[in-house]
Amino acid sequence: MDTQDCTTYTTKLCGGKSVNQSPGILTYVKERNTSANGLTSCSDLSPGSPSGVYKMTLTPGGSDFVYCDMTTAGGPWAEENLSSVDRKDSDTPKYSKTLGLDVIHRLTQADSILRIEMMSWYNDSKYAQYWDFSVGDETSNYQLSVSGFSGNVSIDAMETHNGHPFSTYDNDNDSAAESCPVNDHGAWWYTQCHLCNLNGPHVHDNGDTPKSMTWLKFYSDRGFVPLMKSRMLVKRLCG
Repeated sequence: MDTQDCTTYTTKLCGGKSVNQSPGILTYVKERNTSANGLTSCSDLSPGSPSGVYKMTLTPGGSDFVYCDMTTAGGPWAEENLSSVDRKDSDTPKYSKTLGLDVIHRLTQADSILRIEMMSWYNDSKYAQYWDFSVGDETSNYQLSVSGFSGNVSIDAMETHNGHPFSTYDNDNDSAAESCPVNDHGAWWYTQCHLCNLNGPHVHDNGDTPKSMTWLKFYSDRGFVPLMKSRMLVKRLCG
């Protein structure tokens, strides 16, 4: 019998379950939750369940409503859209397709992957994916932790935001001399100020501008390309 050598890559252990990572392949094993506490992630849903809003127990004794995308490859995913709840001018409730920062914090208390999907006004789609993703609690101003980049965008525009707190119009935590949320019309993990601004204004692509929903070098020969749409998806690896 012919044999082949196998290569073992980084292994994570979550709750006794092994999670293996290689440069091109991501494999994980998660048992479906059957406890009395109910769903702890979108992965606990039965195969064939429809996409929609589900009640989750993300932390012991807690209760949150999360939108589960059951059709995107690599899922199921919890879909988040910070702009609807964290922009100053919004009153969208947390139980829509939007996850608030508190919910994202609770969701990412277990090992989680972040996937960002973007589309330009020319209908070109790209993505960035991160092997490690979490958001801190309110006392940390929802500090971002993100690493392990892969994807087909030309640069890792989230790297510079890693370790920074979240900033809004009325809670400016960036390190710039002036307010990034005011200058760039958004709410984000700003530094001085950003390489991506996915909560920025939804404007047509009439030329590069940082005052837009944007990802630097979405096209490698351009700067801050205004995007037609984007979304952030989170997959909890361990309940």
